[in-house]
Amino acid sequence: MNKIFFYLFLSFVILFNSSKVFSQNSPQNDSPKLIRILVLEGGAIHGILSTRILVEIEKRTHKPISELFDVMTGSSTGSIQVALLNAPQKKNTSKPQYSAKELLDFYIKNGSEILTPSIWRRIWTLDGLLAPLLTHQKPIFYLQKYLKDVRLDQSIKPIMIPSYDLSTANIFLFESTNVNQKEIMLKDVVLASISMPNIYPVFEWKSIEKSHYLTDAGFVSNNPIVFSLMYAEQLYPKNPKILISLGTGYVSSHSHPEKWKSEGLLYAPTNWIKMVFLGNDDKLNALVEEIKKQKGFGLEYYYRLNPLIPESASNSFDASPENINRLVEIADRYVIEHSQEIDDIIKILESNHKGSLKD
Repeated sequence: MNKIFFYLFLSFVILFNSSKVFSQNSPQNDSPKLIRILVLEGGAIHGILSTRILVEIEKRTHKPISELFDVMTGSSTGSIQVALLNAPQKKNTSKPQYSAKELLDFYIKNGSEILTPSIWRRIWTLDGLLAPLLTHQKPIFYLQKYLKDVRLDQSIKPIMIPSYDLSTANIFLFESTNVNQKEIMLKDVVLASISMPNIYPVFEWKSIEKSHYLTDAGFVSNNPIVFSLMYAEQLYPKNPKILISLGTGYVSSHSHPEKWKSEGLLYAPTNWIKMVFLGNDDKLNALVEEIKKQKGFGLEYYYRLNPLIPESASNSFDASPENINRLVEIADRYVIEHSQEIDDIIKILESNHKGSLKD
């Protein structure tokens, strides 16, 4: 398994060095300022956990997240977070429309409506076995309400949102700095990133050349840390970097794993989601720590914040009021217990930064 992971990472590095995956429209900056990278992983309603940490960071700094970070990447629910936190105001395009607190309210107030299928949909699809459990109707409604006609290239800071292209069986990267993706609506990018198999229909996006059939990048990798590092290096190759990765919770072990031995297709979607979203990422952390040790990508600091959650709260698509309240309580407690670590992160984020690096 370690060898497979190593060769997978090595292939990403080769792709990166060949400059075929990433755009060439990169901000030029010779300043030694520390580049601050934010990575937000997938996890549906568990996005409450990472958003609560962002709320705390904004509360302590009195600054928006878009001012505290220079490059942001989000997968699945992380794409919603990145999009809303980088959607500019109409009158002042350097300021965000939404705060982290408003993003948290988005999850708490709308999560249940977006993620809860009707009883008839559950019966008709056999809980996602015969057809996707949810439709795009609710996500489209709320993305239109919050993002309207904001384009990807209008993002306040450089952002990258990964998806998986079934047409090419490869990762598809949406980048706000890519000159070939100027006309893409940010709401469409988010739809592509959240369209998890069995949960949502595949999202069709038509580029100039052809149609792309896109799904959640969690299909391949739920945590886009590696993509984030390579993207930031492409944009700012001469700058040192700090990477902050916020998770959406993990379980120490799955209860009654022996049941998986005899469970059939009916349980496959639920079990697959648990493995994708809730697995312990020790190996990925070890890889990033090794990159930092070797000064790869100019990485000098790496912080990973990811709350441990009980099995009772492990269903990423349980958006019931009870589970939402449970997640808020877990997040509040985590922020208190990791207060010093958050302060340490803020101290680094605010050091050596008097202005934006985007210009």
